[in-house]
This record gives sequence, structure tokens and C-alpha cells, in this order.
Amino acid sequence: MLFRTREYIGLSVGTEEMILVHVKQGRKKELGLGKVISLPVPEGAYADGVIADRKSLVHILAPLVKENRLKGVRASIAVNSRQAVIRSVRLPLMPEKELKQALEWEARRYIALANNQFTMDYLKLGVIDVEGAIYQDLLIVAVKENVLNELCLLLKEAGLKILAIDVEPMAYLYLRSFAAARGVWPALEDTWASVELSAEKTTVAFYQRDTLQFVHTIPLAYNNDPYLMGDIFREVQRSFDYYHLNLKRPQTSNVYLWGKGAGQALASFQGGLTYPVTYLPISSLTEVLNYSGEIDDSATLALGMALREVVL
Repeated sequence: MLFRTREYIGLSVGTEEMILVHVKQGRKKELGLGKVISLPVPEGAYADGVIADRKSLVHILAPLVKENRLKGVRASIAVNSRQAVIRSVRLPLMPEKELKQALEWEARRYIALANNQFTMDYLKLGVIDVEGAIYQDLLIVAVKENVLNELCLLLKEAGLKILAIDVEPMAYLYLRSFAAARGVWPALEDTWASVELSAEKTTVAFYQRDTLQFVHTIPLAYNNDPYLMGDIFREVQRSFDYYHLNLKRPQTSNVYLWGKGAGQALASFQGGLTYPVTYLPISSLTEVLNYSGEIDDSATLALGMALREVVL
């Protein structure tokens, strides 16, 4: 089958801005970054990781989609990690039907579910022998249906096709995988972690090569406040201790800092954590993306989502 030109959009929504990234992949799999657009989010339209006023967001996004001839392009967006239950669980081996029921019960332990209406997915991470008994490790993701519905309706009403709704830490995995495949960033390590900075939270994620293993969201935002920074460092360190000591996972080789302000925060995190911390600016990808404009770290999430389906 011939490889046709494909177009993808990644969209991120925050309390301060909404960012749209548009990429094209040609017949020879060459990639081009077409648009990077930032729009101010109306006050109160997005709060606590949830769309609070979809109509006002559609009001500014739909004309942009039409003006740039992006109507009908497939788009991906991520659920705010504050609104997703992402947990690692260990269960005995069991039939698939029983496994799903057990995982739904696990999800209900962690999420306040209105009328038990939620969507859940899971990933099998592998099996392990515990004192002669075989168990399976799994990663479960559960999100309230109303949160997902608002994201879907935002894309649909703005004139875009829904390609995927993912979780935020996956966006950085897509970005690292792309940059590593193109020889711009280091190859994925056996064990590594990422710390995402945003205007409302700090998210710690752990990976084994190209598989997400564990996520912890800290409801504190990095703002260069020395007292708050100390709290963030302690919470991040606790995430590492829990992952390695309680979950008994291999030691992390490197930590990657990403998100808005990551470059400015690098020195503080290098001094505040006991693990090596690295920062990879997305501006280093402009050549491989065939992009002549400017792009800064605030677009990392949207760019990662735009690259979700790109053929490496």
C-alpha cells in the first residue's frame, strides 16, 4: 500500500493558554511542522484540569481551524493527569473477564465516581514470580466519562476529527521516541523518568524504555518560590522512593525535565534531587521537523500529541 500524506494535530489546554500543533508526514515519510499556534484561554474556561466552559473555548478555536484550513484533520489531546487515575497494580493471573472486573474495582478505590460512570483501560506490564506464585503487573487508567466527553466535544465542535485521547506522560514518550529515532535526542534508557512542569501541578512519570510504568501527580506548581520548591522536591523524591522501594522497580538512570519553564528550572532540580536531571529543549527539533519558526517548551505537550501516530 502506498504511504499517503497524513496530517495530525496535537492540542493542549491549560488555565492560561491553548496550544495547537499541526504536522504533516509526506509520501516518503518526511515530516513537516506546519503550525504552532497559541491562544489565550478565557478566565474560568479551564480549571482544575477540567473544561469548565467549552463554548468559550470552541468560540476561539473553531475560527482558527477554519482560517488555517484544518477542518477534518485528525487531532489528539491529553487528559490532565489530575483528572486521571493512573495506578500500577499487581494481581494473580486470571481470565480476561475476571481481570477486567478486578481492575474496575481497583479504579473505584481511587476515583470519586459520579454514578460509577467512567472509562477504563489497562496495559499488561509483565509477569513476576513472588515466592513461587505467578502474578501479573498492570497499569490501569480510569477517567470520568464527563471529562472525556468535554474533550471529545471540544475537538468535534471546533471542526476536528478525534484521533485519540491519551494521558499527558505519554506525550513526552512519543516526543522522546521520535527525537531518538531521528538521532537528535538520546535513545530511550532501560529505566528513566520525566517530570512535567505546568501552571497548576507537577507530574512525575516512570518508564521502562517505551512503556509507561507509574505516574504521580503533585498538586503544586513550580514558580521559583524557594519554600514551594522545597515541597516539590520532597514530593518528587517521595515518588521515586515509592516507585523503587514499594513497587520494587529498577533504579532510574535519568530524569528528564519538560514543560513550560523547564530550562529555567533545571539547575534547581539538579540541586534538589538525588538523581541526574536532564533538560532537552524542543527548539533543538526544528531542523528535523523542517520548521523555520520559533517553538518553545510550552508547546511540548501539544507537539508530543501531534507526533503520536507519526511513522518513525
